[in-house]
Amino acid sequence: MDYPRCDRCGRNECRSGEEPINPNCPILKEGIDESEIVSRYLEEKVAPMYLVASKIEKETYREIDGAITPIRPRIAEVIAFCKELGLERVGVAFCAGLVWEAGKICKIIEKGGLDVASIMCKCFSVEKEELGIPRESYIREGEEKGCNPIMQAEMLNRAGTELNLIVGLCIGHDILFTQHSDAPVSTLVVKDRMSGHNPISPLYSAYFLEILDRE
Repeated sequence: MDYPRCDRCGRNECRSGEEPINPNCPILKEGIDESEIVSRYLEEKVAPMYLVASKIEKETYREIDGAITPIRPRIAEVIAFCKELGLERVGVAFCAGLVWEAGKICKIIEKGGLDVASIMCKCFSVEKEELGIPRESYIREGEEKGCNPIMQAEMLNRAGTELNLIVGLCIGHDILFTQHSDAPVSTLVVKDRMSGHNPISPLYSAYFLEILDRE
């Protein structure tokens, strides 16, 4: 195996400065020019975003009673990030099943002083048949509208958004949206139908183990 597997380490040599012992540690790989990678962070299109990201990370923590404690949620970080970069218009591409949540998100972003353009996944009501989806992949009997992530991206491109947020798009649809978006994309809400859109929660619960083992 000639690719990194940091998940098998558990030692965090990268943070501690210890010598790596994991044979799949990327530090041990030959042909990696660290200085070339570092230089990319200094490029004109990269440096401002990376610097702001680090600033937002720091400002999201505060020392309280001697403990480094987070003080704001992700959506507040998004607003602060946009303001620091001088972005003015945010796009929200959301799932039809999260229309209430999307409305709240858009209001919060607007209250934060940013313009918002939003578009739902079922925009233009295109039949799944037109999109090449076979009948056996339908969820219900009869006609069924397909999600339209490419159109979501196109409409936000035309709206001139400077950052697009994914709110609960299906797996695969989120990838297509990202591929077709002119603006950078960040995921605010990951769709997980079973866990209330908290995809990491099954890792902590024995109730999900049998399901995950089957997969």
